[in-house]
Amino acid sequence: MNKIFFILISVAVMISANEYQAGQSIKPIILNDQFGATHKIARIPRTIIITFEKEPSDILNEYLSKQSEGYLEQNNAIYIADISQMPAFVTKSFALPKMKEYKYKVLLITDENEGALYPYQEGQITIIKMENDRIRSISFTDKSSQLNEMIEK
Repeated sequence: MNKIFFILISVAVMISANEYQAGQSIKPIILNDQFGATHKIARIPRTIIITFEKEPSDILNEYLSKQSEGYLEQNNAIYIADISQMPAFVTKSFALPKMKEYKYKVLLITDENEGALYPYQEGQITIIKMENDRIRSISFTDKSSQLNEMIEK
């Protein structure tokens, strides 16, 4: 029993050790957007916004839909949605058609190993701030009212 517990703890530590942390660099990002176009981002922008679940995605998308066109680019930010846990049928039938209506680009993580690199808290939007090609800070929110300050500052 103790052996199994030790193995589970070891696996959990290894998984969390792979997650990006403050002070680290982020490897170049190569992801497709909602239209299937591949984007290679070698120079990581100042702000990376990531969603992993429907509710935080809805909060962020509602916020972004109220912003002017080019808002993310003007704030040196990118939006990444981890859809790796979404069933393929749901992705193709519902999520992608909805995303194609957005006036902004959404980079899509479809590989769960790629998604595991980014910090996650259940029910939260992840905001990673970069400085000099390193992670300056990682914060989380589920409040639309906080997004303006978190993205623009």
